[in-house]
Amino acid sequence: MSKPEDIRKKLLAKKGRNLHARFFKENPEIQYFQIFITNHDDQQLVPFRNKKCSMVNCVYDLEEIVSKYQIGKDNIEYSFLCDTCNNLISISGFQYDETLALKIRDIWNQNNSSGITVRVIRQLRNGKVEVDPEMKGNSIYISWKTI
Repeated sequence: MSKPEDIRKKLLAKKGRNLHARFFKENPEIQYFQIFITNHDDQQLVPFRNKKCSMVNCVYDLEEIVSKYQIGKDNIEYSFLCDTCNNLISISGFQYDETLALKIRDIWNQNNSSGITVRVIRQLRNGKVEVDPEMKGNSIYISWKTI
């Protein structure tokens, strides 16, 4: 088995549920946040969060992490700055966000089976996910709404 395939398996085995909840708990004003459900190649996002990231929209795709792993010369402890929060994070700190992955899969199957029409969703405080009506067919930004 190749090293990229090995790291994919290791990363996918490290699962977490409701990884978004801590961000809502830390900031009671956030009502929802928006997140891309496509990666850079317009494929379905395989979502990962890093325990050292500090922002609700710090979400990485599996292939982004594999790429960082290769840049780091196949070192699971390779560290880099998060693209969103600028915290120093390592590959070993990532967890597969099982909850978000299931919700992305549902939205994807309902909306993107015959072409990409939804790129951004909203994850609500109560854990539900919905298509963001303002962003349907668009992928300009990710944000969060406060009350």
